[in-house]
Amino acid sequence: MTNFEYARRIDEAAGLDLDLDCKEIDLQDKFYGLFQCFMPDGIGIETVFAPLQNGTELQARIMPIYAVTAQQTREAFGRGVAPGYFCPPQDPKFDDEALKSLALAHVRNLKIFAEFLGDDELLKMLNEIKSARVQESSDLADHEGGLADAVYGASG
Repeated sequence: MTNFEYARRIDEAAGLDLDLDCKEIDLQDKFYGLFQCFMPDGIGIETVFAPLQNGTELQARIMPIYAVTAQQTREAFGRGVAPGYFCPPQDPKFDDEALKSLALAHVRNLKIFAEFLGDDELLKMLNEIKSARVQESSDLADHEGGLADAVYGASG
């Protein structure tokens, strides 16, 4: 099966009606949002994976995402809204302490990243972080310069 044959198969399964009469070799941009077409339950998604080597295993990896977001997606559809992403409901088991622990684990991973990059300045800033706190919201614009620039500048 060629890439174009596979693309036509996916187009038909998802009901996308894409213009595939093109000379492009890389068709990935044509399928942005493909998996949302099978919301809420993933019904029909097997058509996407069936022709692929390890397709069964790949499909098994995405099905739990449909399962955990199905109810929230149905509610959105009921309000006349189509979710743009798979956003699982808030998990109440993540209390402040669990979130703080995740934040500190993230800092540890950033340190590994800084070491990999050989970025001594970033590593020095990260080593100054000894604790984490939870707040309702944050705007990175309030944190221009310093650590935010070092972290996001290093990754982008």
